[in-house]
Amino acid sequence: MGQNRKILLGIIIVAIVGAASVAGLYLFSLGKTETVSLPAGCVKPSNGFLVIASDDATYGTGYNNSKGHGAPNNPWPLITVTQGTNVTITVCNIDVQAHSFNIIYYLPGAANTIAPGQVQTFSFMANVTGSFVIFCEVPCSIHPFMEDGLLEVTA
Repeated sequence: MGQNRKILLGIIIVAIVGAASVAGLYLFSLGKTETVSLPAGCVKPSNGFLVIASDDATYGTGYNNSKGHGAPNNPWPLITVTQGTNVTITVCNIDVQAHSFNIIYYLPGAANTIAPGQVQTFSFMANVTGSFVIFCEVPCSIHPFMEDGLLEVTA
């Protein structure tokens, strides 16, 4: 009877390790996409800025691969303009999750939500100098890498 218990225990351990491996691979793949092409309209505006929200092998994770630039410890993307400039930013969401694009003071609110595969262009007059945080307010699997962009408006 002791030998049968050892065999049964061995089978249970193998089953648990196998199930844990499958679960780990599944959790690791959540929010991941295959390499995708950019949607129509996802182009840098003339004298403007292009921001790509992704979790993709080609384009990186976060806004313009903010993870690769050290986010959340290092602000990314960094956008610098002079006061009085009309700012145009095109944001492309190539991720499988919805994201938003917000800039404190200039682009607040959930109305800036961008569904997967969508492109939105935002324009505003940079009339106040200072540093303004760029962030996504839609919780998602790559959220920490979309919280610390920075718009610098200089005099």
